[in-house]
Amino acid sequence: MNRYIKSGVLLCTVCAALLSACAPKDKALISSAEEANDLTYTDSHVAGTLCEGVLVDAELPDLSEVSSYPVISGRMKETDEKVIRQVMDYFFRNHKPEEIHEQKSPESEMVNYYIPGSGENWKKSFAIYQAADETGFYFSDDEAYPYPYITDDRALFPTPGTEIAPFVDSGIVDLPFMTREEAVKTVQKQLKQWGIPMIGKPLVYTLDGGNLYELLDNWNQNGYLQTDLSGVSRKMLDCYYMIFDTGYQGIPYTFFQRAVDGRYYDGARLELHFTEQGIIQMEYHWAEYEVEELEQQKSCLSIEEAFACLKRHFEQTVLTSEIDIPKIYFQYVPVSAEEAEGSYVFVPAWVFQPAGEVAGTYNYLDPVLINAITGEEI
Repeated sequence: MNRYIKSGVLLCTVCAALLSACAPKDKALISSAEEANDLTYTDSHVAGTLCEGVLVDAELPDLSEVSSYPVISGRMKETDEKVIRQVMDYFFRNHKPEEIHEQKSPESEMVNYYIPGSGENWKKSFAIYQAADETGFYFSDDEAYPYPYITDDRALFPTPGTEIAPFVDSGIVDLPFMTREEAVKTVQKQLKQWGIPMIGKPLVYTLDGGNLYELLDNWNQNGYLQTDLSGVSRKMLDCYYMIFDTGYQGIPYTFFQRAVDGRYYDGARLELHFTEQGIIQMEYHWAEYEVEELEQQKSCLSIEEAFACLKRHFEQTVLTSEIDIPKIYFQYVPVSAEEAEGSYVFVPAWVFQPAGEVAGTYNYLDPVLINAITGEEI
């Protein structure tokens, strides 16, 4: 399955005009933080009214393992050939070498290895990205698991009623073939064996095969997405979908897509599907950098100070409907592109994910990014 299906589903554009950025960290900022007093905090959660028309109900990122907040220069790291070989051996472990075909892009920026299927379809595909500004790999076993394309809901699907809600929100935690905790440990062990770095805890969804089968069958009947379900059992579709972070000094690289100085930053991705047959789909993309620290920073804006910036942002924005803040992240965000392809300057940032109704549909809006060193809006 082509990973670029995701490009058809992008973040909604905020309808309101954004009129000003937050001021640098100073006395005015601290004063504003004190005024943002309608929010209730626990160690891991914040809720309340930020300002008129803006409601907050979100988990707070865990910064307990972060001790410094340097501004960094990151150059996209070419994926090690040894790692590629190990992952390919795993993915094609049930196939003889002569069964595996190779296809290179005209510019040699991508190489596909695949097992042919019927017509132009591939049963299995393994893509290696080799451009200076796009490294990593992607593999998918569509024969083992004919799932619809599922992507990280952190940026796309906020509430029940969306495409993936029928099986993501089923309430099921453990699947018959393995508990979720055991599945995560199994995958983490495999990724470590391959030498793929991870930070923090993964975001894990239990995808129930029974609900997924009904969804695919419904889509077939409605002509939305045609999936051949002949010979496909509900048990076969049981799956854990895992999303891992990569980053530096405990701070994840952002997964949000951004235009930076005329270049396109696609967002760091380490996502996979794990079934009874093992890892049957994985994307490892824009995820690893060679890092040089440009500025040492031992402290950053508190969440209260970051909310002061966000409050000022929305108070100077004309809102046409109520806005929710359901997600908050602390991430490395690219703010400028360097001369070399695939190289960026990253700053630590508080990333607020608004959601609201646009054209009758509730969805995520463009994130608001606050530089965690200066307090300026990015």
